[in-house]
Amino acid sequence: MTQLVQSTIPPPSAPPEPAHRLARYAWAALLSIGILAVAVGSALLVVPEGLVPALLGGYLILSGIGQLPVPFGSHLGNSRVLALLAADGYVIFGTLCLNEAFMAPALIALWTALAMIVRGLTWQNATLMNKAMPSHGLQGLAGLVVLLCGNLLLAVRPDAPAALAMLAGPVLMLVGALEIITAIGVRRSGAGADPDPQEKTR
Repeated sequence: MTQLVQSTIPPPSAPPEPAHRLARYAWAALLSIGILAVAVGSALLVVPEGLVPALLGGYLILSGIGQLPVPFGSHLGNSRVLALLAADGYVIFGTLCLNEAFMAPALIALWTALAMIVRGLTWQNATLMNKAMPSHGLQGLAGLVVLLCGNLLLAVRPDAPAALAMLAGPVLMLVGALEIITAIGVRRSGAGADPDPQEKTR
């Protein structure tokens, strides 16, 4: 009788694998950030010069907010703190872009560059510390490209709105396209991870 009761009690469910959590949460955030970057980058090439600060500032703020689910989904220990700081940095630098006292094109390029450099370094650090990340190589490449694009903006720092738009537009489109590809790769790699046992019973 005891054996019969024990056999009917299901074993305790194991916690979801980190890769599966990343696939469930972070890939959607990466995809949204990538789509936003492509949209803003395309808009920068066609909108009036006066809208350039608003577009870049809005992009940084929304992208920083969109990055918040990524560290919670990846469970990377110390890298989670760095990822949160990078997301906060995007919001802070985006706010500076919208401040009239800091709206000079060179300063806007500086804020955007610093935000991208911090995020690129954080992404690179995360991939180096966790070799088991889904799409590890692809995420490492994405972090490197974001870092290089940030350094490009920092090195050039155009002093005219039109020049800033012509430089930042293609940069954001490149970064966004790579983020979209990375999000798809993360989603596909996470699909191979052990699913959450609780989801099997739903």
